[in-house]
Amino acid sequence: MDMLWFCLAALRSAWVFYPQTGYIHPDEFFQGPEIVIGDILDLHTLRTWEFDHVNPIRSIVFPYLLYGLPLTTLKVICDAFGWTVDSYHLLVLPRFVALLSSLMCDFLISKICVLCNMKRSFCVTMFASSYVTLTFMTRAFSNSTEVVIFTLLLFVVLKNTQKLSMDIQQNTSSLHLPQENYVDCVFVGMIVVAGTFNRPTFVAFAIVPCTYWLLHKFERRVFLLFSAVCCSAGMLLLMAAFSLTDSIYYGTLSMDMLSKLTNTHDFPTSLQSVIGNLTWTPFNFVKYNMNKDNVALHGLHPRFLHFVVNFPLLFGVAAPVSILLSLQVILQIKCLSKELKLKLLFVLCLLVPMLLLSIFPHQEARFLIPLIIPVVFLTHQFVIGNNCYKLPLASWIIWNLLGATLFGSLHQGGVTQSLSYLSHTIHRMETKGNCSHHVIFFHTYMPPRHLLVVPKKKKMHSNEVSVYDLSGSSLEKLQALIEHIKTAEDSKTKNVEHKNGFNICIACPSSFEAEIVEMVKLNSVYSKTIVKFYPHLSIEDLPDWNTILYSSKRLWNEVDKTSFEKLFSVYSVISDAFSLHLHCLRFSV
Repeated sequence: MDMLWFCLAALRSAWVFYPQTGYIHPDEFFQGPEIVIGDILDLHTLRTWEFDHVNPIRSIVFPYLLYGLPLTTLKVICDAFGWTVDSYHLLVLPRFVALLSSLMCDFLISKICVLCNMKRSFCVTMFASSYVTLTFMTRAFSNSTEVVIFTLLLFVVLKNTQKLSMDIQQNTSSLHLPQENYVDCVFVGMIVVAGTFNRPTFVAFAIVPCTYWLLHKFERRVFLLFSAVCCSAGMLLLMAAFSLTDSIYYGTLSMDMLSKLTNTHDFPTSLQSVIGNLTWTPFNFVKYNMNKDNVALHGLHPRFLHFVVNFPLLFGVAAPVSILLSLQVILQIKCLSKELKLKLLFVLCLLVPMLLLSIFPHQEARFLIPLIIPVVFLTHQFVIGNNCYKLPLASWIIWNLLGATLFGSLHQGGVTQSLSYLSHTIHRMETKGNCSHHVIFFHTYMPPRHLLVVPKKKKMHSNEVSVYDLSGSSLEKLQALIEHIKTAEDSKTKNVEHKNGFNICIACPSSFEAEIVEMVKLNSVYSKTIVKFYPHLSIEDLPDWNTILYSSKRLWNEVDKTSFEKLFSVYSVISDAFSLHLHCLRFSV
Protein backbone atom coordinates (compact mmCIF):
# COMPACT_ATOMS: atom_id res chain seq x y z
CA MET A 1 0.00 0.00 0.00
CA ASP A 2 2.87 2.40 0.74
CA MET A 3 4.25 1.86 -2.76
CA LEU A 4 0.78 2.45 -4.23
CA TRP A 5 0.49 5.72 -2.30
CA PHE A 6 3.93 6.76 -3.58
CA CYS A 7 2.87 6.06 -7.19
CA LEU A 8 -0.37 8.04 -6.74
CA ALA A 9 1.53 10.95 -5.16
CA ALA A 10 3.97 10.86 -8.09
CA LEU A 11 1.03 10.91 -10.52
CA ARG A 12 -0.46 13.87 -8.65
CA SER A 13 2.86 15.72 -8.93
CA ALA A 14 3.41 14.84 -12.59
CA TRP A 15 -0.08 16.02 -13.49
CA VAL A 16 0.81 19.43 -12.05
CA PHE A 17 4.00 19.93 -14.06
CA TYR A 18 2.48 18.40 -17.18
CA PRO A 19 -0.58 20.55 -16.61
CA GLN A 20 -4.09 19.21 -16.49
CA THR A 21 -6.05 20.78 -19.32
CA GLY A 22 -9.36 20.52 -17.49
CA TYR A 23 -10.91 23.75 -16.18
CA ILE A 24 -13.14 22.87 -13.21
CA HIS A 25 -14.56 26.26 -12.22
CA PRO A 26 -13.58 29.93 -12.70
CA ASP A 27 -12.92 30.28 -8.97
CA GLU A 28 -9.74 28.22 -9.34
CA PHE A 29 -8.27 31.26 -11.09
CA PHE A 30 -10.32 34.25 -9.99
CA GLN A 31 -10.26 33.71 -6.20
CA GLY A 32 -6.48 33.89 -5.93
CA PRO A 33 -3.96 33.65 -8.78
CA GLU A 34 -5.63 36.20 -11.07
CA ILE A 35 -5.53 38.88 -8.33
CA VAL A 36 -2.05 38.22 -6.92
CA ILE A 37 -0.42 37.76 -10.34
CA GLY A 38 -1.90 41.06 -11.50
CA ASP A 39 -0.55 42.84 -8.42
CA ILE A 40 2.94 41.32 -8.28
CA LEU A 41 3.79 40.84 -11.97
CA ASP A 42 1.93 43.98 -13.07
CA LEU A 43 -0.12 42.15 -15.68
CA HIS A 44 -3.56 42.91 -17.05
CA THR A 45 -6.02 40.80 -15.08
CA LEU A 46 -9.70 40.81 -14.17
CA ARG A 47 -10.42 41.77 -10.58
CA THR A 48 -13.77 40.14 -9.83
CA TRP A 49 -16.48 41.70 -7.65
CA GLU A 50 -15.39 39.59 -4.66
CA PHE A 51 -12.22 41.70 -4.36
CA ASP A 52 -13.96 45.03 -4.89
CA HIS A 53 -12.38 47.73 -2.72
CA VAL A 54 -15.75 49.03 -1.51
CA ASN A 55 -17.28 45.87 0.00
CA PRO A 56 -14.80 42.99 -0.46
CA ILE A 57 -16.02 39.57 0.62
CA ARG A 58 -12.70 37.74 0.17
CA SER A 59 -9.69 38.18 2.42
CA ILE A 60 -6.47 38.90 0.54
CA VAL A 61 -4.34 37.24 3.23
CA PHE A 62 -4.45 33.63 2.02
CA PRO A 63 -3.95 34.42 -1.70
CA TYR A 64 -0.83 36.38 -0.78
CA LEU A 65 0.36 33.84 1.81
CA LEU A 66 0.07 31.02 -0.71
CA TYR A 67 1.10 32.65 -3.99
CA GLY A 68 2.80 35.93 -3.05
CA LEU A 69 6.23 34.55 -2.15
CA PRO A 70 6.48 32.03 -5.06
CA LEU A 71 5.43 34.71 -7.57
CA THR A 72 7.83 37.27 -6.11
CA THR A 73 10.62 34.68 -6.28
CA LEU A 74 9.73 33.92 -9.89
CA LYS A 75 9.79 37.63 -10.76
CA VAL A 76 13.18 38.18 -9.08
CA ILE A 77 14.75 35.17 -10.82
CA CYS A 78 13.37 36.13 -14.24
CA ASP A 79 14.53 39.74 -13.83
CA ALA A 80 17.99 38.62 -12.69
CA PHE A 81 18.57 36.23 -15.61
CA GLY A 82 16.60 38.10 -18.25
CA TRP A 83 14.08 35.29 -18.61
CA THR A 84 10.50 35.78 -19.73
CA VAL A 85 7.53 34.73 -17.62
CA ASP A 86 5.12 32.77 -19.81
CA SER A 87 1.68 31.25 -19.42
CA TYR A 88 3.12 27.86 -18.41
CA HIS A 89 4.79 29.34 -15.33
CA LEU A 90 1.64 31.21 -14.33
CA LEU A 91 -0.53 28.11 -14.76
CA VAL A 92 1.77 25.67 -12.97
CA LEU A 93 3.09 27.77 -10.06
CA PRO A 94 -0.25 28.16 -8.19
CA ARG A 95 -0.98 24.48 -8.82
CA PHE A 96 2.42 23.56 -7.41
CA VAL A 97 1.55 25.45 -4.21
CA ALA A 98 -1.79 23.59 -4.09
CA LEU A 99 0.11 20.30 -4.61
CA LEU A 100 2.31 21.00 -1.58
CA SER A 101 -0.81 21.79 0.46
CA SER A 102 -2.43 18.51 -0.61
CA LEU A 103 0.72 16.58 0.40
CA MET A 104 0.46 18.26 3.80
CA CYS A 105 -3.00 16.68 4.03
CA ASP A 106 -1.45 13.25 3.39
CA PHE A 107 0.98 13.91 6.24
CA LEU A 108 -1.75 15.06 8.65
CA ILE A 109 -3.95 12.07 7.76
CA SER A 110 -1.09 9.71 8.62
CA LYS A 111 -0.61 11.51 11.96
CA ILE A 112 -4.32 11.24 12.77
CA CYS A 113 -4.20 7.53 11.94
CA VAL A 114 -1.44 7.06 14.54
CA LEU A 115 -3.49 8.95 17.14
CA CYS A 116 -6.66 6.96 16.40
CA ASN A 117 -4.98 3.58 15.90
CA MET A 118 -6.16 3.27 12.29
CA LYS A 119 -4.40 1.67 9.34
CA ARG A 120 -2.32 4.53 8.00
CA SER A 121 -1.49 3.01 4.61
CA PHE A 122 -5.16 2.40 3.73
CA CYS A 123 -6.23 5.92 4.71
CA VAL A 124 -3.52 7.81 2.82
CA THR A 125 -3.92 5.55 -0.21
CA MET A 126 -7.67 6.11 -0.33
CA PHE A 127 -7.12 9.85 -0.03
CA ALA A 128 -4.48 9.84 -2.76
CA SER A 129 -6.57 7.69 -5.12
CA SER A 130 -9.60 9.99 -5.03
CA TYR A 131 -10.09 12.15 -8.11
CA VAL A 132 -10.96 14.96 -5.70
CA THR A 133 -7.35 14.88 -4.53
CA LEU A 134 -5.92 14.52 -8.04
CA THR A 135 -7.92 17.41 -9.49
CA PHE A 136 -9.60 19.74 -6.97
CA MET A 137 -6.76 19.55 -4.46
CA THR A 138 -4.15 20.51 -7.06
CA ARG A 139 -6.02 23.65 -8.11
CA ALA A 140 -5.94 27.07 -6.48
CA PHE A 141 -9.41 26.78 -4.92
CA SER A 142 -10.08 28.33 -1.53
CA ASN A 143 -11.99 25.07 -0.94
CA SER A 144 -8.71 23.14 -1.31
CA THR A 145 -7.10 25.35 1.33
CA GLU A 146 -10.18 24.70 3.49
CA VAL A 147 -9.46 20.96 3.36
CA VAL A 148 -5.93 21.51 4.71
CA ILE A 149 -7.12 23.81 7.50
CA PHE A 150 -9.91 21.40 8.46
CA THR A 151 -7.48 18.46 8.59
CA LEU A 152 -5.06 20.51 10.68
CA LEU A 153 -7.84 21.45 13.13
CA LEU A 154 -8.89 17.82 13.45
CA PHE A 155 -5.29 16.75 14.12
CA VAL A 156 -4.67 19.44 16.78
CA VAL A 157 -7.99 18.66 18.53
CA LEU A 158 -7.34 14.89 18.63
CA LYS A 159 -3.74 15.37 19.79
CA ASN A 160 -4.77 17.83 22.47
CA THR A 161 -7.65 15.74 23.83
CA GLN A 162 -5.51 12.59 23.98
CA LYS A 163 -2.72 14.46 25.76
CA LEU A 164 -5.22 15.96 28.19
CA SER A 165 -6.69 12.54 29.02
CA MET A 166 -3.23 11.14 29.68
CA ASP A 167 -2.29 14.11 31.91
CA ILE A 168 -5.48 13.73 33.94
CA GLN A 169 -4.81 10.01 34.49
CA GLN A 170 -1.21 10.63 35.52
CA ASN A 171 -1.89 13.60 37.83
CA THR A 172 -5.46 13.63 39.12
CA SER A 173 -4.91 16.39 41.71
CA SER A 174 -3.33 19.04 39.42
CA LEU A 175 -5.44 22.03 38.50
CA HIS A 176 -3.03 23.33 35.89
CA LEU A 177 -2.75 22.43 32.25
CA PRO A 178 0.70 21.54 30.87
CA GLN A 179 2.29 24.33 28.84
CA GLU A 180 1.86 22.31 25.62
CA ASN A 181 -1.92 22.28 26.13
CA TYR A 182 -1.99 26.07 26.44
CA VAL A 183 -0.15 26.35 23.11
CA ASP A 184 -2.62 23.93 21.48
CA CYS A 185 -5.54 25.98 22.80
CA VAL A 186 -4.14 29.15 21.26
CA PHE A 187 -3.50 27.21 18.04
CA VAL A 188 -7.11 25.96 17.89
CA GLY A 189 -8.40 29.51 18.09
CA MET A 190 -6.01 30.67 15.37
CA ILE A 191 -6.95 27.78 13.06
CA VAL A 192 -10.66 28.58 13.37
CA VAL A 193 -10.07 32.25 12.54
CA ALA A 194 -7.74 31.42 9.64
CA GLY A 195 -10.28 29.00 8.20
CA THR A 196 -13.09 31.53 8.57
CA PHE A 197 -11.15 34.28 6.79
CA ASN A 198 -10.27 31.83 4.03
CA ARG A 199 -13.92 30.76 3.64
CA PRO A 200 -16.57 31.79 6.16
CA THR A 201 -18.32 28.45 5.52
CA PHE A 202 -15.42 26.88 7.44
CA VAL A 203 -17.48 27.43 10.59
CA ALA A 204 -19.73 24.56 9.43
CA PHE A 205 -16.73 22.21 9.36
CA ALA A 206 -15.11 23.54 12.55
CA ILE A 207 -18.16 23.30 14.81
CA VAL A 208 -17.93 19.54 15.49
CA PRO A 209 -14.15 19.30 16.21
CA CYS A 210 -14.36 22.39 18.45
CA THR A 211 -17.39 21.02 20.34
CA TYR A 212 -15.60 17.68 20.81
CA TRP A 213 -12.55 19.54 22.10
CA LEU A 214 -14.57 21.66 24.57
CA LEU A 215 -16.51 18.67 25.89
CA HIS A 216 -13.23 17.02 26.89
CA LYS A 217 -12.39 20.09 28.95
CA PHE A 218 -15.49 19.49 31.10
CA GLU A 219 -13.63 16.69 32.83
CA ARG A 220 -12.00 19.53 34.73
CA ARG A 221 -14.04 22.75 34.70
CA VAL A 222 -10.94 24.83 35.44
CA PHE A 223 -9.34 23.37 32.31
CA LEU A 224 -12.33 24.62 30.31
CA LEU A 225 -11.83 28.16 31.64
CA PHE A 226 -8.09 28.18 30.92
CA SER A 227 -8.64 26.69 27.46
CA ALA A 228 -11.37 29.21 26.60
CA VAL A 229 -9.12 32.12 27.60
CA CYS A 230 -6.17 30.81 25.55
CA CYS A 231 -8.38 29.99 22.57
CA SER A 232 -9.98 33.45 22.66
CA ALA A 233 -6.55 35.08 22.85
CA GLY A 234 -5.45 33.20 19.72
CA MET A 235 -8.65 34.12 17.91
CA LEU A 236 -8.44 37.83 18.76
CA LEU A 237 -4.77 38.00 17.82
CA LEU A 238 -5.27 36.50 14.36
CA MET A 239 -8.54 38.34 13.74
CA ALA A 240 -6.73 41.61 14.33
CA ALA A 241 -3.84 40.60 12.04
CA PHE A 242 -6.12 39.45 9.19
CA SER A 243 -8.45 42.42 9.45
CA LEU A 244 -5.59 44.92 9.56
CA THR A 245 -3.98 43.32 6.49
CA ASP A 246 -7.26 43.37 4.55
CA SER A 247 -7.97 46.96 5.63
CA ILE A 248 -4.58 48.20 4.45
CA TYR A 249 -4.83 46.29 1.17
CA TYR A 250 -8.35 47.47 0.36
CA GLY A 251 -7.54 51.03 1.39
CA THR A 252 -9.91 51.51 4.31
CA LEU A 253 -6.91 52.01 6.61
CA SER A 254 -3.76 53.98 5.85
CA MET A 255 -0.39 53.94 7.56
CA ASP A 256 -1.02 57.52 8.67
CA MET A 257 -4.12 56.42 10.57
CA LEU A 258 -2.17 53.63 12.25
CA SER A 259 0.74 55.90 13.14
CA LYS A 260 -1.64 58.15 15.09
CA LEU A 261 -2.14 55.31 17.58
CA THR A 262 1.32 56.11 18.99
CA ASN A 263 0.20 59.66 19.82
CA THR A 264 -1.07 59.53 23.42
CA HIS A 265 -3.05 62.78 23.03
CA ASP A 266 -5.21 61.38 20.21
CA PHE A 267 -5.28 57.79 21.46
CA PRO A 268 -9.00 57.18 22.20
CA THR A 269 -10.10 59.02 19.07
CA SER A 270 -7.48 57.44 16.82
CA LEU A 271 -8.30 53.94 18.13
CA GLN A 272 -11.99 54.46 17.46
CA SER A 273 -11.15 55.68 13.97
CA VAL A 274 -9.04 52.58 13.24
CA ILE A 275 -11.67 50.17 14.57
CA GLY A 276 -14.41 51.95 12.64
CA ASN A 277 -12.46 51.65 9.38
CA LEU A 278 -11.50 47.99 9.70
CA THR A 279 -12.54 45.72 6.82
CA TRP A 280 -14.22 42.50 7.96
CA THR A 281 -14.41 40.30 4.88
CA PRO A 282 -16.19 37.36 6.61
CA PHE A 283 -18.92 39.75 7.78
CA ASN A 284 -19.25 41.15 4.24
CA PHE A 285 -19.45 37.59 2.91
CA VAL A 286 -22.28 36.65 5.28
CA LYS A 287 -24.09 39.93 4.64
CA TYR A 288 -23.90 39.39 0.87
CA ASN A 289 -25.17 35.82 1.05
CA MET A 290 -28.04 36.69 3.36
CA ASN A 291 -29.58 38.60 0.46
CA LYS A 292 -31.63 36.14 -1.62
CA ASP A 293 -31.33 38.32 -4.72
CA ASN A 294 -27.54 38.11 -4.52
CA VAL A 295 -27.60 34.33 -4.12
CA ALA A 296 -30.01 34.02 -7.05
CA LEU A 297 -27.39 35.59 -9.33
CA HIS A 298 -25.19 32.53 -8.77
CA GLY A 299 -27.94 29.93 -9.08
CA LEU A 300 -30.60 28.56 -6.75
CA HIS A 301 -30.65 24.84 -6.06
CA PRO A 302 -32.94 22.50 -4.12
CA ARG A 303 -31.90 21.95 -0.50
CA PHE A 304 -31.32 18.23 -1.05
CA LEU A 305 -28.77 18.71 -3.86
CA HIS A 306 -25.73 18.22 -1.60
CA PHE A 307 -27.03 14.91 -0.24
CA VAL A 308 -28.53 13.48 -3.40
CA VAL A 309 -26.15 14.74 -6.13
CA ASN A 310 -22.99 16.52 -4.96
CA PHE A 311 -21.92 14.09 -2.23
CA PRO A 312 -22.15 10.96 -4.44
CA LEU A 313 -20.62 12.88 -7.36
CA LEU A 314 -17.50 13.61 -5.34
CA PHE A 315 -17.00 10.32 -3.54
CA GLY A 316 -18.76 7.64 -5.58
CA VAL A 317 -19.33 4.39 -3.73
CA ALA A 318 -17.78 5.85 -0.56
CA ALA A 319 -20.78 8.19 -0.22
CA PRO A 320 -23.49 5.54 0.42
CA VAL A 321 -21.02 3.42 2.42
CA SER A 322 -20.25 6.37 4.71
CA ILE A 323 -23.96 7.07 5.22
CA LEU A 324 -24.67 3.42 6.11
CA LEU A 325 -21.73 3.34 8.53
CA SER A 326 -22.92 6.61 10.06
CA LEU A 327 -26.37 5.11 10.71
CA GLN A 328 -24.72 2.05 12.25
CA VAL A 329 -22.67 4.19 14.65
CA ILE A 330 -25.71 6.33 15.58
CA LEU A 331 -27.73 3.19 16.43
CA GLN A 332 -24.95 2.12 18.84
CA ILE A 333 -24.74 5.51 20.53
CA LYS A 334 -25.95 4.19 23.92
CA CYS A 335 -22.96 1.86 24.35
CA LEU A 336 -20.07 3.83 22.90
CA SER A 337 -16.58 2.45 23.39
CA LYS A 338 -13.47 4.59 22.85
CA GLU A 339 -13.28 3.39 19.24
CA LEU A 340 -16.96 4.18 18.62
CA LYS A 341 -16.53 7.64 20.15
CA LEU A 342 -13.89 8.43 17.53
CA LYS A 343 -16.15 7.03 14.80
CA LEU A 344 -18.99 9.19 16.10
CA LEU A 345 -16.69 12.22 15.84
CA PHE A 346 -16.03 11.42 12.17
CA VAL A 347 -19.73 10.74 11.56
CA LEU A 348 -20.66 14.15 12.96
CA CYS A 349 -17.78 15.78 11.01
CA LEU A 350 -19.46 14.33 7.92
CA LEU A 351 -23.16 14.92 8.59
CA VAL A 352 -23.23 18.25 10.45
CA PRO A 353 -21.35 20.32 7.80
CA MET A 354 -23.45 18.77 5.03
CA LEU A 355 -26.67 19.61 6.89
CA LEU A 356 -25.55 23.17 7.64
CA LEU A 357 -24.41 23.83 4.06
CA SER A 358 -27.69 22.42 2.77
CA ILE A 359 -29.50 25.33 4.45
CA PHE A 360 -28.14 27.65 1.77
CA PRO A 361 -29.86 27.47 -1.64
CA HIS A 362 -26.65 27.83 -3.67
CA GLN A 363 -24.96 24.43 -3.63
CA GLU A 364 -21.88 23.42 -5.61
CA ALA A 365 -20.05 20.12 -5.32
CA ARG A 366 -16.71 21.74 -4.44
CA PHE A 367 -18.24 23.15 -1.25
CA LEU A 368 -18.18 19.59 0.12
CA ILE A 369 -14.60 18.58 -0.70
CA PRO A 370 -13.42 18.92 2.96
CA LEU A 371 -15.71 15.95 3.67
CA ILE A 372 -13.12 13.74 2.01
CA ILE A 373 -11.35 13.60 5.40
CA PRO A 374 -14.18 12.01 7.46
CA VAL A 375 -15.17 9.88 4.44
CA VAL A 376 -11.66 8.41 4.30
CA PHE A 377 -11.56 7.69 8.05
CA LEU A 378 -15.01 6.09 8.04
CA THR A 379 -14.86 4.00 4.88
CA HIS A 380 -11.24 3.07 4.14
CA GLN A 381 -11.60 -0.46 5.53
CA PHE A 382 -14.70 -1.19 3.44
CA VAL A 383 -13.61 0.47 0.17
CA ILE A 384 -9.93 -0.44 -0.19
CA GLY A 385 -8.99 -2.05 3.14
CA ASN A 386 -9.06 -5.57 4.61
CA ASN A 387 -12.86 -5.67 4.84
CA CYS A 388 -13.53 -4.50 1.30
CA TYR A 389 -15.38 -6.48 -1.36
CA LYS A 390 -14.53 -6.57 -5.04
CA LEU A 391 -17.57 -4.56 -6.12
CA PRO A 392 -16.92 -1.46 -3.93
CA LEU A 393 -13.22 -1.54 -4.80
CA ALA A 394 -13.90 -1.81 -8.54
CA SER A 395 -16.54 0.91 -8.28
CA TRP A 396 -14.12 3.21 -6.43
CA ILE A 397 -11.41 2.70 -9.08
CA ILE A 398 -13.74 3.22 -12.06
CA TRP A 399 -15.49 6.24 -10.55
CA ASN A 400 -12.22 8.02 -9.80
CA LEU A 401 -10.79 7.22 -13.22
CA LEU A 402 -13.88 8.78 -14.79
CA GLY A 403 -13.79 11.79 -12.45
CA ALA A 404 -10.08 12.40 -13.05
CA THR A 405 -10.59 12.17 -16.82
CA LEU A 406 -13.59 14.50 -16.81
CA PHE A 407 -12.31 17.22 -14.47
CA GLY A 408 -8.60 16.77 -15.12
CA SER A 409 -8.63 16.67 -18.92
CA LEU A 410 -11.97 17.08 -20.67
CA HIS A 411 -14.07 19.72 -18.92
CA GLN A 412 -13.50 23.10 -20.66
CA GLY A 413 -10.05 21.76 -21.51
CA GLY A 414 -9.43 24.02 -24.50
CA VAL A 415 -9.63 27.32 -22.60
CA THR A 416 -6.20 27.29 -20.94
CA GLN A 417 -4.62 25.70 -24.04
CA SER A 418 -6.01 28.44 -26.30
CA LEU A 419 -4.85 31.18 -23.92
CA SER A 420 -1.33 29.75 -23.93
CA TYR A 421 -1.38 29.62 -27.75
CA LEU A 422 -2.71 33.18 -28.00
CA SER A 423 -0.10 34.45 -25.54
CA HIS A 424 2.75 33.08 -27.65
CA THR A 425 1.12 34.25 -30.91
CA ILE A 426 0.52 37.81 -29.67
CA HIS A 427 4.05 38.17 -28.32
CA ARG A 428 5.49 36.75 -31.55
CA MET A 429 3.60 39.37 -33.60
CA GLU A 430 4.88 42.30 -31.52
CA THR A 431 7.71 42.88 -34.00
CA LYS A 432 5.39 43.04 -37.01
CA GLY A 433 4.11 46.55 -36.45
CA ASN A 434 1.15 48.22 -34.81
CA CYS A 435 -1.59 45.58 -34.63
CA SER A 436 -4.59 45.19 -32.35
CA HIS A 437 -5.79 41.83 -31.06
CA HIS A 438 -9.38 41.17 -30.02
CA VAL A 439 -10.00 37.83 -28.30
CA ILE A 440 -13.61 36.69 -27.88
CA PHE A 441 -14.55 33.68 -25.76
CA PHE A 442 -17.99 32.44 -26.73
CA HIS A 443 -19.85 29.78 -24.70
CA THR A 444 -16.83 28.93 -22.55
CA TYR A 445 -15.87 29.53 -18.93
CA MET A 446 -14.34 32.90 -18.03
CA PRO A 447 -10.86 33.20 -19.57
CA PRO A 448 -8.22 33.97 -16.90
CA ARG A 449 -6.50 37.05 -18.32
CA HIS A 450 -3.18 36.47 -16.59
CA LEU A 451 -2.48 33.49 -18.89
CA LEU A 452 -2.20 35.93 -21.82
CA VAL A 453 0.74 37.56 -19.96
CA VAL A 454 -0.05 41.09 -21.15
CA PRO A 455 1.81 43.78 -19.15
CA LYS A 456 -0.21 46.72 -17.88
CA LYS A 457 2.01 49.09 -19.84
CA LYS A 458 0.20 47.82 -22.93
CA LYS A 459 -3.21 49.27 -23.61
CA MET A 460 -5.53 46.36 -22.92
CA HIS A 461 -8.57 48.04 -24.43
CA SER A 462 -7.19 50.36 -27.10
CA ASN A 463 -4.78 49.21 -29.76
CA GLU A 464 -3.12 46.18 -28.24
CA VAL A 465 -5.04 43.30 -26.62
CA SER A 466 -8.73 43.19 -25.70
CA VAL A 467 -10.53 40.23 -24.16
CA TYR A 468 -14.29 39.75 -24.33
CA ASP A 469 -16.14 37.12 -22.34
CA LEU A 470 -19.50 36.38 -23.98
CA SER A 471 -20.06 33.17 -21.96
CA GLY A 472 -23.54 31.92 -22.97
CA SER A 473 -24.59 34.88 -25.14
CA SER A 474 -26.49 34.59 -28.42
CA LEU A 475 -24.95 34.50 -31.89
CA GLU A 476 -26.58 37.86 -32.59
CA LYS A 477 -24.64 39.41 -29.72
CA LEU A 478 -21.43 37.91 -31.08
CA GLN A 479 -22.09 39.39 -34.54
CA ALA A 480 -22.91 42.76 -32.97
CA LEU A 481 -19.61 42.71 -31.05
CA ILE A 482 -17.65 41.93 -34.22
CA GLU A 483 -19.32 44.85 -35.99
CA HIS A 484 -18.55 47.12 -33.03
CA ILE A 485 -14.88 46.10 -33.09
CA LYS A 486 -14.61 46.69 -36.85
CA THR A 487 -16.20 50.14 -36.54
CA ALA A 488 -13.93 51.09 -33.64
CA GLU A 489 -10.82 49.90 -35.50
CA ASP A 490 -11.79 51.81 -38.65
CA SER A 491 -12.06 55.03 -36.64
CA LYS A 492 -8.68 54.41 -34.98
CA THR A 493 -6.96 53.85 -38.32
CA LYS A 494 -7.48 57.50 -39.25
CA ASN A 495 -5.49 58.62 -36.20
CA VAL A 496 -2.76 55.96 -36.08
CA GLU A 497 0.16 55.82 -38.48
CA HIS A 498 1.53 52.54 -39.79
CA LYS A 499 -1.50 50.60 -38.58
CA ASN A 500 -0.93 46.96 -39.53
CA GLY A 501 -4.52 45.72 -39.45
CA PHE A 502 -6.20 43.96 -36.57
CA ASN A 503 -7.09 40.43 -35.51
CA ILE A 504 -10.28 39.01 -34.10
CA CYS A 505 -9.98 35.58 -32.49
CA ILE A 506 -13.16 33.71 -31.61
CA ALA A 507 -12.87 30.73 -29.25
CA CYS A 508 -15.98 28.53 -29.13
CA PRO A 509 -17.04 24.87 -28.77
CA SER A 510 -17.22 22.76 -31.92
CA SER A 511 -21.03 22.72 -31.69
CA PHE A 512 -21.01 26.31 -33.04
CA GLU A 513 -18.64 25.56 -35.92
CA ALA A 514 -21.21 25.88 -38.74
CA GLU A 515 -22.67 29.13 -37.41
CA ILE A 516 -19.24 30.73 -36.91
CA VAL A 517 -18.09 29.72 -40.41
CA GLU A 518 -21.22 31.27 -41.89
CA MET A 519 -20.68 34.42 -39.84
CA VAL A 520 -17.08 34.71 -41.06
CA LYS A 521 -18.30 34.63 -44.67
CA LEU A 522 -20.36 37.76 -44.01
CA ASN A 523 -17.27 39.72 -42.92
CA SER A 524 -14.49 41.02 -45.14
CA VAL A 525 -11.61 38.95 -43.83
CA TYR A 526 -8.09 39.35 -45.21
CA SER A 527 -7.07 35.88 -44.01
CA LYS A 528 -8.27 33.28 -41.54
CA THR A 529 -6.95 30.25 -39.68
CA ILE A 530 -8.66 27.72 -37.45
CA VAL A 531 -6.76 26.17 -34.55
CA LYS A 532 -8.34 23.30 -32.62
CA PHE A 533 -7.58 22.43 -29.00
CA TYR A 534 -8.36 18.91 -27.86
CA PRO A 535 -9.82 17.82 -25.51
CA HIS A 536 -12.62 20.24 -24.72
CA LEU A 537 -15.99 19.26 -23.31
CA SER A 538 -18.64 21.90 -22.68
CA ILE A 539 -21.49 20.18 -20.85
CA GLU A 540 -23.75 23.13 -21.65
CA ASP A 541 -22.99 22.86 -25.40
CA LEU A 542 -22.51 19.19 -26.21
CA PRO A 543 -21.69 18.20 -29.79
CA ASP A 544 -24.36 16.62 -31.98
CA TRP A 545 -24.13 12.87 -31.29
CA ASN A 546 -26.11 11.97 -34.43
CA THR A 547 -23.60 13.82 -36.61
CA ILE A 548 -20.66 12.11 -34.86
CA LEU A 549 -22.22 8.65 -35.28
CA TYR A 550 -23.18 9.27 -38.91
CA SER A 551 -19.73 10.56 -39.86
CA SER A 552 -17.96 7.76 -38.00
CA LYS A 553 -20.12 5.09 -39.61
CA ARG A 554 -19.58 6.57 -43.07
CA LEU A 555 -15.80 6.66 -42.65
CA TRP A 556 -15.69 3.15 -41.20
CA ASN A 557 -17.59 1.75 -44.19
CA GLU A 558 -15.12 3.12 -46.72
CA VAL A 559 -13.72 0.08 -48.54
CA ASP A 560 -10.47 1.56 -49.87
CA LYS A 561 -8.90 2.11 -46.43
CA THR A 562 -7.10 -0.15 -43.99
CA SER A 563 -8.48 -0.75 -40.47
CA PHE A 564 -5.83 1.54 -39.02
CA GLU A 565 -6.77 4.35 -41.42
CA LYS A 566 -10.44 3.87 -40.56
CA LEU A 567 -9.68 4.06 -36.82
CA PHE A 568 -7.64 7.20 -37.35
CA SER A 569 -10.45 8.79 -39.39
CA VAL A 570 -13.04 7.98 -36.71
CA TYR A 571 -10.70 9.33 -34.02
CA SER A 572 -10.31 12.55 -36.03
CA VAL A 573 -14.09 12.99 -36.15
CA ILE A 574 -14.43 12.43 -32.40
CA SER A 575 -11.47 14.65 -31.48
CA ASP A 576 -12.78 17.41 -33.73
CA ALA A 577 -16.20 17.23 -32.05
CA PHE A 578 -14.62 17.45 -28.60
CA SER A 579 -12.34 20.38 -29.33
CA LEU A 580 -12.35 24.11 -28.75
CA HIS A 581 -12.17 25.88 -32.10
CA LEU A 582 -10.21 29.12 -32.29
CA HIS A 583 -11.08 31.14 -35.40
CA CYS A 584 -8.35 33.69 -36.01
CA LEU A 585 -9.55 36.36 -38.43
CA ARG A 586 -7.14 38.87 -39.94
CA PHE A 587 -8.56 42.22 -41.09
CA SER A 588 -6.53 44.61 -43.24
CA VAL A 589 -6.87 48.41 -43.09
